[in-house]
Amino acid sequence: MDYELSGLRRELRPAAFVVQGQRGELGAQEIVPELKVIGVGKARAQAAVRRLLEEGTSGQPDGLLLLGVAGAVVPSLRTGDLVLSSHYINSAQSRDAQDVNGADATKVNTLTPDPLMWELATKAGGDQKPVYLESLTVDQVISSPEQKKSIAEEYHVGIVEMEDY
Repeated sequence: MDYELSGLRRELRPAAFVVQGQRGELGAQEIVPELKVIGVGKARAQAAVRRLLEEGTSGQPDGLLLLGVAGAVVPSLRTGDLVLSSHYINSAQSRDAQDVNGADATKVNTLTPDPLMWELATKAGGDQKPVYLESLTVDQVISSPEQKKSIAEEYHVGIVEMEDY
């Protein structure tokens, strides 16, 4: 959402991030982030991301870093904490995989971020120390304490959101 980006835009306006080259590449590269709003929920996020990747913005993007508001399902998180996830789980696909395969669905349907984008995400936080927790993408708002506790126990995640996976 635009209001979520206002402070970040202010902080990053003249900034660029220098990140190390990927495996096999020498040196470092400078990345100037271009911030776009993708909307709330799966359908809007997918459409906006697809459009950004197909049309490009200032040239074809090298990567995509999603930033947004998430819901805490563990009591240790506080409002305003910066959470970086090393794994993203999709609740709907995990349920489908469990039904079909009988396997541990959280392992079957897990995505991990690109190492270069992970480094960029770490730098985007500035001086704020991130909290490292797993993320679960859901298709509805999770608001009750009972729902949050159930999700934390079933999926072993720290946050829920509606767009990342």
